[in-house]
Amino acid sequence: MKLKEFPNSTLIYIQMLWENKYTQKGIIFSLIVVGVHLLLFPNYIMSVPILLIGLVIILFFYLAFKFYSENWMQIENFSSKLFIHSFVFRSLSIVGMYALTYIYQPENLPLEIGASDAWNYHSSGQLVANTLKNDGDIFRALTGFWKNETDYGFSIYVGIIYYFIGPSVLVIKVCNAIIGSFTAVRIYQIGKEVYSEKKARLAGILAMIFPTLLWFTAMLLKETILIFLLVNIAYYIISLTNKPQKGLIYAVLILLNLLPLYYFRVFLIPLVVISIAFHALFYQAKSMQNKLIIRVVSIFVFLIISLLANQLGMVDNFIKTADQASSAFSSELAASAMQRGLNYKVALVTPFLLISAIITPFPSLIHFDDNQLGIYMHFQNELVRNFMYFFVFLGVYHIIKNRKRQAAYILVFCIGYILILAISGVSFQDRFQVLALPFLILFIPEGLERYSLKKSNNLNIYLFFIFIAILSWNLFKLSLRQLL
Repeated sequence: MKLKEFPNSTLIYIQMLWENKYTQKGIIFSLIVVGVHLLLFPNYIMSVPILLIGLVIILFFYLAFKFYSENWMQIENFSSKLFIHSFVFRSLSIVGMYALTYIYQPENLPLEIGASDAWNYHSSGQLVANTLKNDGDIFRALTGFWKNETDYGFSIYVGIIYYFIGPSVLVIKVCNAIIGSFTAVRIYQIGKEVYSEKKARLAGILAMIFPTLLWFTAMLLKETILIFLLVNIAYYIISLTNKPQKGLIYAVLILLNLLPLYYFRVFLIPLVVISIAFHALFYQAKSMQNKLIIRVVSIFVFLIISLLANQLGMVDNFIKTADQASSAFSSELAASAMQRGLNYKVALVTPFLLISAIITPFPSLIHFDDNQLGIYMHFQNELVRNFMYFFVFLGVYHIIKNRKRQAAYILVFCIGYILILAISGVSFQDRFQVLALPFLILFIPEGLERYSLKKSNNLNIYLFFIFIAILSWNLFKLSLRQLL
């Protein structure tokens, strides 16, 4: 196999991991899934403009990934090009979201379709800005707006921007585009710490064009900045274990990105701490000195977090959140069954919720009432994830099998987060799933490499079962409402 010398002396395989057949299969799979639903449920066809836009986005993803994976493996200044292209695509997604909102829910402008949470963030951001102008206490002001401190973070972020430039929703979304573009670069940098240059580039390209990440960039929601904080933490942790001599600097940077999580989603802090502990435990240092430095820094981070958690009352808040999450799954199923006159023991939604926590939300492809608009309008995001997660599973399997300990943090964080979704019963909400996506993307290049070497038909088998699951899910939604 030929190799080419790269300017920074990194050797890159010329063989492409993303083959043309994957592009073809991804497009054909999506068309078959959509086509079958159109044929089986002609009375419940989704809005045609949304259907066409979704198909265009799917074509864009697969064709763009093919183009970039073929042409960007050897270019110079990869990071800067990755940022610029990421920003362009995210800016286009903002324009597209404005267009959709103008067509379907113009009353929600300048926000997006189904923007109930976004309106709250916009209003609370204005509250923070006004409080700052009057030299008031923003935490006291937010106490009267939000029930929980875990909602303060994004409101403060929005409010600070509104304080300086005025209440402009567009500026917040442009900031999302910038932050999301930096996130794509950071994922590439994590890939370089864990894999080869080629696989790192593939991960960065995926983060640049993945429909779900572009989708949330165009919304006034906290997920984009929250993902950025989480990805930063992962980068500094992995960099610390690879460069323990900079342990103190990385420890400070970890804390600076970790502590704000309390005001975004409190349960992420203990998850990150547990992931750090596992990473430090399993990581194979090159020397005893490096191992000692890594463990000392890890203990230092843990002690600082514990001290602050005690001072700020985070422990009690986390216990309260965990108690609420433990009963949410059963409550959600029971409420759903009661509303539809079903027996909870035979409600078919149970396995769907559990499976989706592992795979991803299955796309809704039918329109039976106007409330479904905000659900099926992002069907393309789920279809792309359904297909690409095959390579995620394969990558995870081989990382565990080959004991690639440098990926320990990413693996533990993903598994822990997915377990939390399964327990809390919110695994069908793409907004919750998206936090794990950037980390799962990092497993795709590994899965692609292993699958290209294996040459099996496992992908076809996987797609068959995913097709059955998607069809069954949409049939189930209709049957619950006695529309079949």
